[in-house]
Amino acid sequence: MDNSNGSLSRRRLLGGIGAAGLTGLAGCLGSFLGSSGRNIRPTEPSDPPQGTPEEFYYVLENGIQDYDITVEALYENDGDLILEYQSTVGDDLEHGSDSSADLPSDESDGDSTDESDDAPATGVDHDLYQATLDEMGVIVQAYNQTVVVNGDSDYGMLVGDLVNPLTGQAYGWGVKNEWLEAHNEGEMQQMTLWMNIQQMIVYEEDVAEASNASED
Repeated sequence: MDNSNGSLSRRRLLGGIGAAGLTGLAGCLGSFLGSSGRNIRPTEPSDPPQGTPEEFYYVLENGIQDYDITVEALYENDGDLILEYQSTVGDDLEHGSDSSADLPSDESDGDSTDESDDAPATGVDHDLYQATLDEMGVIVQAYNQTVVVNGDSDYGMLVGDLVNPLTGQAYGWGVKNEWLEAHNEGEMQQMTLWMNIQQMIVYEEDVAEASNASED
């Protein structure tokens, strides 16, 4: 598969999404041109961890087995945390990796990303879709355990921005802090959390539609 090098501004994903859903997320993908928030650099977690985005950055690049997450940028914008990262899904598929990860642990319902009933979008390769979900789950789990559980974050959500999407791969996704907090408190089952996140996955066509709509 070839890397997608489209002209849309996927590397400056979004800010100020608030309570917007898929359409709003896609619209921001196509139009957001920069960040007024502070750039974040990695910092090794303290003991005990402080739950800072700096520690999250460090964990992504140094603390996840079987996944080599390369962070291009991590910054705040309009109350959200924006993560630009290099996806390794292409390498995993090429080498037949079977690495996978669940979303935040919830033994009571036994659900995982691998058992989601949601099918990939029409025309999306199933292996590519599942590998992207697995990688996404690793990042969400690291964010939850580092920032949401240990910190006192006022972020509205974490936005993941793939800077090197393959043809047919997602351009970006989002997870709201309130979903993770509800899950951690036992008020939201893992499958419900995962289904919510899947509704925030954005593809190239979503960005194009939102961009066209904004011009009308």
